[in-house]
Amino acid sequence: MLSLIIDKVNKALDLPIIGDFVFSDYELASIYDKTSNILRRHANEHGGQIKKTYDKLIFIALVNASKQWDADENTFWGFISRKFTGSDSSQLSQKVYNYITDLISRLGADKKVYVLGCYKKKYYATLISHAFAPLKSTESFFELCWNIYCDDLYQNYMKGDSVFSVLSAQLKSRFRNQNEADEDFHLGSQVYSLRAGIKGLAIDQPELMTDLIENTISSIDKAFHGEILDKDNHYLDRLVINWWKKKEDSLGLITTEKNVVKERVVTDYQLIKPKYIVADNSVRLVLSPFRLQSDFDVSPYLTIFEHGEAVKTFELYTKGSGLLMATKPFSVEIDSLQHPSMDISVEITHANKTLYSSKNSLKRSFILFKSDKEDFSQQCTPGNYSLYTTCLDSLAQYPEEIRRQSGNLYVFTSQEGECLQSDERTVFFETSNTPKDFWISAIKRQDVAFRQNENQYEVADGDVFIASGPEVNANEYGVRYEGASFRLSELPYERRADGCFYKISELMRHGEPQTISVFKYSNNEIKASLNIVSFNNIQIEYDKQVYYDSSEIGEVHFSTDNFNNSETFDLSCEKVLVPIGDGEIVLNPPIFAWKFDSGDYSTRYNDGIWYNEISNSSILSVKLPINCTGQLLISDEKSVANADNTSYKLGQAIHAMADGQKKPAEIMYRLIFPDNSSADLPVCSFYFSEFFKFSPLFFAKERLVWNPRGGFIGPSDAKFKIHIYSSTNTVSITTTLEPKTYQLVDLEEGNYTIEVSIIEQTGLKKAKVLETKSITIGDERNFKFKNTKLKIESVILEGSSKSEPITPFFIEKLHYLKTVDGNDFYSGMLYIITERSGKVYLDNMADDNGNTDKTNPIRVEMRDGNSCWIMFGLEDEEDLYSVSDQFAFDKVKKRICNSDRNSSAITYYNYTTIKEGS
Repeated sequence: MLSLIIDKVNKALDLPIIGDFVFSDYELASIYDKTSNILRRHANEHGGQIKKTYDKLIFIALVNASKQWDADENTFWGFISRKFTGSDSSQLSQKVYNYITDLISRLGADKKVYVLGCYKKKYYATLISHAFAPLKSTESFFELCWNIYCDDLYQNYMKGDSVFSVLSAQLKSRFRNQNEADEDFHLGSQVYSLRAGIKGLAIDQPELMTDLIENTISSIDKAFHGEILDKDNHYLDRLVINWWKKKEDSLGLITTEKNVVKERVVTDYQLIKPKYIVADNSVRLVLSPFRLQSDFDVSPYLTIFEHGEAVKTFELYTKGSGLLMATKPFSVEIDSLQHPSMDISVEITHANKTLYSSKNSLKRSFILFKSDKEDFSQQCTPGNYSLYTTCLDSLAQYPEEIRRQSGNLYVFTSQEGECLQSDERTVFFETSNTPKDFWISAIKRQDVAFRQNENQYEVADGDVFIASGPEVNANEYGVRYEGASFRLSELPYERRADGCFYKISELMRHGEPQTISVFKYSNNEIKASLNIVSFNNIQIEYDKQVYYDSSEIGEVHFSTDNFNNSETFDLSCEKVLVPIGDGEIVLNPPIFAWKFDSGDYSTRYNDGIWYNEISNSSILSVKLPINCTGQLLISDEKSVANADNTSYKLGQAIHAMADGQKKPAEIMYRLIFPDNSSADLPVCSFYFSEFFKFSPLFFAKERLVWNPRGGFIGPSDAKFKIHIYSSTNTVSITTTLEPKTYQLVDLEEGNYTIEVSIIEQTGLKKAKVLETKSITIGDERNFKFKNTKLKIESVILEGSSKSEPITPFFIEKLHYLKTVDGNDFYSGMLYIITERSGKVYLDNMADDNGNTDKTNPIRVEMRDGNSCWIMFGLEDEEDLYSVSDQFAFDKVKKRICNSDRNSSAITYYNYTTIKEGS
């Protein structure tokens, strides 16, 4: 057994923070017993050294024992003294203390553990840091992380976010300026009881603190969304679970909705991008929140300019924990400005620095919207659009079916061949298969566009041609380019089977956007127009081949013969904007997304869809990276029938396999890239049998919280039976998916089993058990030994690690007294069983001098595992540690005694439990 424990000890020391490793209670009891024997012997002997081979074991014992230390009850070293040496002193003996400090120094020098050197009490700080102790400090740290998660991250955890290192640096800076290691930490109106372990980690081990912050917020995020934490292997997760239960209790026992709309925060000033949207029948200029990088106590300001003149300045209000601060979302109605205009620019300043200037990027001749988003395209399909313009009559052309919505906002339904035209921009409404006399021919990159101000340009890689049909007379047409007109027939051309191709790229400058128009001399009718920019040797490299399920931040490198730019981008924006010159390259990152019917697209795997949530006719549609193809597969790689190239009849396939299906149906998309390589992307899982993804029950303070939302896989009209029972009590509750809180005050203290069954909607009303868990009502220590007696058959003598048989005796009528240093104390009545008299209570016992000591009731200190420490003659519940009240082991008669002759001191008593009546 010891070899297995040593193996786990070594695994624990492989962790950065040793206390995160979880040992079983039995393993800890063995570790504590061994350590206690070593330290007691060391404290009582003169001279002698403890073998260094015990270093790791003893350090593990010290760390795990430190988890039980309550800073409000006694000193740390006094706690260690009582735990391992049996002394009731508030101080640890100097000899043992010197050994422990040498031990920690050795392990630190060997790089086995980190040692905190930023405080005078570095050994104390080191142990409680590795132990996540005291609990009050760790839970206060959780509160700090929770406030950051809510106030700064908006309930949006992202793996590897650079914000965690920023937080670590902020904490290091602030803790360094505190006078005392264990003084409270004040942040805004909040006070956090952080102690030397947490603070020392931030000051001495900033990288570990960064990891701890991220791991804590990751665990909080999982708890917040009802995901299961790894409490069996990670002590940190175990602490978060317990803290979260109390947090939910403090929030009124109402769990937060699981489908949270997460607000995105810009983390880089270069990614600030104001934009126009349509909302509430008006056009608004909006600015997403962005995180400040310094000067948190100063608000940034946004100034709006019209025709270059400042017309309004707004304070951008901020919110956050104080360690991080971000602006609140901002929007302003365009028609509310001094002189509604489309010659608008904005500037954001903060602490006398300019963070952002829009220059000409917000300037428009008109603003075209498809749904609520601005559309920059030059060619649009016919349909419904919104238009913002301060002077409709200034437009040369606009669709016929147009009407005013409000203020300067118009709505229209465009028809095939209609046009929206100002002096600076032309938009054609036509389908791609409309027959044309002219078109622009080039190697056009479908995965990239160029945007400058209000105009969007197609991107060509190499030469650009104006192409005409074979029947076109070139002498009748001219070409407008860079403000000048040219005869089409004067351009060099080559004749091909499908017409003539006039080369215009020799006039174009690479990297400069141009508008090319072909017109007819006789009536000035525009026959073709194109916004285009030409580059040579375009190379686009992303850090991932496809973005799906795990990535929210990406990187791209865009290069040509003349440009070389890299950019970090947020996938929630769908487009990547790479600044080049006076404009920006617009890229379509290789994102895979899917949706059902008319729902929203998702880039996340959904593990848990009830098969009846979609109909037999439901269609799953996918959005693919450009030039990719693929196939939707179900379970054992059966393909799903296509509705079209990117839509699949999944509803039909799911309902066809529903009868008798027990295993979930795994839906996967096999994405095929242009080079014929592939990637299997998990889309979703369908379930045909009801179950809970995580427990719908939470019990606290005689209240049972039922909240199955977000965790139940099954029909939305399901009914459930909650059956709560013990050997003496039973309660049954019928309920639905609606969250509720039930009071259990009428149930007596004890351990109960809860079964949650779904009531089948049939005539027989059968119930299927979906969840079983155990709960404790009241303080378990009050009834742990109810109707139970202890049988003592062996003891461990002082200085020995082996059990010594002893004449059996019994303890009954156990009554809980109090808990000290993590150990529970009980009173009880001691008795023996003799052949002559049967059951005999040992109420009194004679000592060496012939005096009689009162024995019953006795005091029992419960230790780890099935061991305890017994003292006799309980008179004062506050006096639990009187050394003179200890039994001894009669070495001749092999029984307990109250004598010093022929006896040995007893370290532990080993017991078994026996139920009354057994």
